[in-house]
Order: sequence, then C-alpha cells, then structure tokens
Amino acid sequence: MTMNQTPNAQVLVRQAASLLQQGFSKKAQQAINLAFQQGATSGVAWDIYAQACANLNQLQPAILGLKKAISLDGGRLDRALLLGQMLVRAGQWQDAANIYQQVIQQDDSQAKAWFGLGESLLGTKDVERALRCFSGALQREPDFPEARQRLAVCFLEKGQALKALRLLEKLISDFPDAVGPKVDYGEALRQANRYRQAQQELEKLQDHPVVGALARRRLVDVYLHIGEYDLAEKFLDSVDALHQKEPDWILQRVRLDNIHGRQLKACERLRFLLQSEPGIANGWKQLMELTKSPLSDGELSCVKEQARLASKFGRQSTAADFYFALAFHFELTGERELEFQSLEKGNNLKYGLIRFDFDNYLSRVLPSRECYSAEKIHEWSVDSKAQSSPAPIFILSLPRSGSTLVEQILGVHGDAEATGESDFAEQAWFTLTGERSLFSAPELHREMSAEKVEKFRQYYLEAAAAAGFDTRKRLVNKGINNHKFAGLLKAAFPEASFIDLRRNMMDVAFGCYRQNFASQLFSFSMDGCAREVALFYDNMAFWYSQLPAQEFLPLHYEMLVSNFEPQVKELLAYCSLSWDPRCLEFHSAKGKVSTASINQVNQGLFTQGVARWKKYEAYLGPMVDALRSQGLEPLSD
Repeated sequence: MTMNQTPNAQVLVRQAASLLQQGFSKKAQQAINLAFQQGATSGVAWDIYAQACANLNQLQPAILGLKKAISLDGGRLDRALLLGQMLVRAGQWQDAANIYQQVIQQDDSQAKAWFGLGESLLGTKDVERALRCFSGALQREPDFPEARQRLAVCFLEKGQALKALRLLEKLISDFPDAVGPKVDYGEALRQANRYRQAQQELEKLQDHPVVGALARRRLVDVYLHIGEYDLAEKFLDSVDALHQKEPDWILQRVRLDNIHGRQLKACERLRFLLQSEPGIANGWKQLMELTKSPLSDGELSCVKEQARLASKFGRQSTAADFYFALAFHFELTGERELEFQSLEKGNNLKYGLIRFDFDNYLSRVLPSRECYSAEKIHEWSVDSKAQSSPAPIFILSLPRSGSTLVEQILGVHGDAEATGESDFAEQAWFTLTGERSLFSAPELHREMSAEKVEKFRQYYLEAAAAAGFDTRKRLVNKGINNHKFAGLLKAAFPEASFIDLRRNMMDVAFGCYRQNFASQLFSFSMDGCAREVALFYDNMAFWYSQLPAQEFLPLHYEMLVSNFEPQVKELLAYCSLSWDPRCLEFHSAKGKVSTASINQVNQGLFTQGVARWKKYEAYLGPMVDALRSQGLEPLSD
C-alpha cells in the first residue's frame, strides 16, 4: 500500500474488480473513481478503470488508463494487447502497430499480437502486409476465427472474391451463429457478381441490431448494380447524420447522384470527402471522371504528397493507386511522358507486391485445355435435345476488348439476360470436383466423362438460378477466362453461341497495362500483358483446330463501333435472337455494369478507344518487343 492509498481505497478497488468480473462495468467504473478519490494509485486500479472504460466504449479514457498502468507497473502482455486493441478501435493505427510490434519482438508466438498488427495495417489500407499478419496469426493459432474472417476481408480488398468465399463459407459452417462473417459473405458474393445471392444474404441481416447498418450499406452497392435505385436511395436516406459523413456513404451517394445525372452534386460531395480524407486514391480518379477535367494545382500537389506518404510508410498498394490516379490526370492534360511515368510507377509497385508466376499458370492452363480435343468434346457432349433450358451465349475475349459492350447489347434483348463475369463455371466445377479453380488440377479434366459433363451443366444452371438469373433466357456470360476452357463449355452446352471477340492487340495489351485491375494479376507488367494476349490467340487457334469455324462468330471491336447497326443485326442473328431495336440503345437499360468499362458503356457507344495506343507509340517499344517475343506481330494487327 502506498503512503496515500487508504484501506478504504483498497476495499473500493476490490469491489470494483468484483463488479467488473460480474459484468457491471458502469458500477465498476464508479467504484474505481471513488477509489481514486480515496488515494488509490496502483497499476491494478488503473487496469480496472481501463477495462471498465473499454467495456463502455470510452476509448480515450481506456487508453489513458492503460498507459498509466504501464507507467506504474510495466507493460505486461495483457496490458499491451488491450492497449493495442483500444488504439485500433480509436483509429490510431500507427500507435497500435508500434505496440503490437513491440509485443512480437518480445514473443513471436503471440497470435493476438499478429492479429492486432494486421488490424492496424488494414486500417491504413496496407492490405498486403495485413494479409501476411493475419496469416501469421493463423499459423500460431489455426482456429482463430477472427483472423480467418479478417484474412477473408483482405482478399476482398484485393479483389480476390473466390478466395474470400472459400474462407467465409467454412467459417460460417464452423460458427453458424456468428453474424460478422455473414455480412462479409454477402460482400464476397457481390464482388463475385452473384448479386441476387448477395441481396438475399444481406437482406436477412438488414435489421440485425449489431450488423444491420453494415448490411444495409453493402446492400446499397448491390441495389446500385442491379438497378434498384429507389431502394438504394431509401437506404442512404435512412442513415443517421453522423454516418452520412463516412467515406463509404458519401461514395455511394456520389455514384447514385451520377446515375441520376446530378454531376454537380456528386462533385460537391466528392470534394467535401477528399478535403477531410485525401488518402482515398480512387476518389481522386472518380472526381476527374465526373468533371472530365484534370486536377487543380492544389489538388495535384495533394495527390503527389499522398503518393509520397504512402510510399514512405510502406503502403505500396495505396501508393500505386495514387500513381494510377496521377496517370489519369496527365492523360487529361495531354502530358504523355508524365502519364506514362506514373503508369510505370504504379504498375511496378503492384508487380513488386504480387510477382505473378505466368509460367506456373501456363503449366496448369495448357494441359487442362488440351484434354478437350474434337474427339473428347464429341464423346462428352450433352444431348442438347433433352435439355429444357436455352443455351447460354459465351463471349470469348481478353479484358479491355469490348466484352462489356457486347454483353450489354445482348443483355437488353427480351430473350437474353446479362450475367457479367459471373463465376458459374467455377461454382459448377467446385460442386463437381471439390476444386475451386478450373486450372488447379489438370488431371481432373483428363478424368471427365459424359456423365460428369452433364452434371457440370446442371450445376452451372443451378448456380445461375441461385444467383437470381432467369435460366429460361439466353444467359450472356463474358468471363475473361472463358477462352481457356471453351472446350468444356462446348461439351456442356453444344447448342451455345460462342462469340470470338477481338480487338487490336496493342490496344488490348496497353489497355490492360494502363488499367488498375483488382484481380488481373498479369496486367502489372508489359511482359505479363503480352503473354496473356498470346495465350488468348493460342487458345483460339487450338479451338479452331478442334471445332468447325462456324461454331464461332468472329466479331471485331473496331468494326462493331464503326458499323454499329449492321454488326448488331449480325450478332443477334448468329445468337438466334430476333431483331430488337433496344439493343442499339443498350446504355439506357436499367442496371449498370461494375467492370472497368462502366464509364464508356454508360456514355453509349465509345469510339475513342480505337487505336488509342498510337498516341503512346513512343513509349510502347517494350510492349511491341514483348508481343513479338510471343510470336505475334502487333503492328500488322
């Protein structure tokens, strides 16, 4: 007992500890405050005070109490972990990271410290390092449910929805009463283009007292995509005034304003957000897209400073996002050299984080493809006459080839429905084989049979129906990997329409390089872009060698946009769809696209992309060389 600490103070401290243990945090706080008045000065007293404040969500008092306890009695593990937790909840990311790093330096085995460090890094949007920390927590404690959930969140941040879905499905199975993973599961479904399923899952949670607000905010993104704008606006209006200042709410409102043609209001909201939250890199790019004008001198300085700070503090992915935003600014000002320098910096940072192994990828894709020879496709083909559902329409193309345009043209037809890049094939493959990726185990393709192919077809259509699509219509799918397993699709849907969509390979390769993709890992190097283009050409040559040419409709983007109506008529005729003049007004259809092509498609027919690469010809020598090294001649395309 210290000189000033009275026996009465000791009694009050013990009373406060007992109340805290019984769950009476408010009474415990009152008792410990009385103990302080009676002269209590021990670290234990401050521990009780801090824990009571933490339970009452009084973050700053809890932080101050823990710091006092540490100054009196030292930084015990439980104190350090609680202090880190409070700092995370208060959004003091760097201070929290410092605490957790100190714990890890002293004891590397602490899973909670690795988890807390991951939370701190995720708070600063340093997703790559956060992912490694959550993985570290799971290495030390494999059944750590919160770490499993946050790892899934990292995958969502990286645009890897299928990986997130796998983790969340297992987590929900293991902990069916936990609601947090279910909200993230709804978001994963949305990112995987399973919008109707996402809607169903999130609507179940929209009135939950704990996660309801988050579920409703994620529902807004779903409603915006499927064209339920009134519902989206209703949810946004229902958010209280405090949460209307949060970035997610403002960005959703900006999107809705843009959809309704309220560009001035959208810009006003976005500028308000960026004044207080200048670290939202994509917000700056969105502002330029809305205004169709470059940044002001002050805004440009701000974006450059944010890129510098992100690099300084090791947030390489965020820094890359800012360089892509800067590239867009310089595109608008016509400063080609500065634009290209920014693109190189952004791509180099992303490539350094990911280092996509293309050789390993090819070693799985090519053997899988070659299992589908003409003989095997014929042997395994489903009897289409015995099937009731109309055959899908598959677009075989590379990213940035105009697949969104073609899908939207077909999708407004009364007898067709656009499904985007929905992963029905991956879902069907998982149901059939237990493997998530179509290319993870080539031997499974060698083991296919007519019976398995028929089941694949069944599972594909079941996945589409579960996602809310009408399987009585021609489902239009533009998955960018379709050309890699077209043989399987042909065997499962012999009556399907296959559109061989091509665009100038330099426009495609450079279009991929200049687009800050979330999930196209090949796109962050010129060599990767060239190899993906070459793979498409090689795949299509293989399918033409195995199937009659009339199985495919060759469609060239440049011809489509320059000779639009005749090309649309030919497209509809090939797909056995009657003439529908609404297909010429595709951009007026309800429901917007969510891919990188959204701005062009929403503006109508976009012709400015033809031969765009020539404006950058002086900088694209390495891209030309990379394509030539793959046996292609880009300048004659």
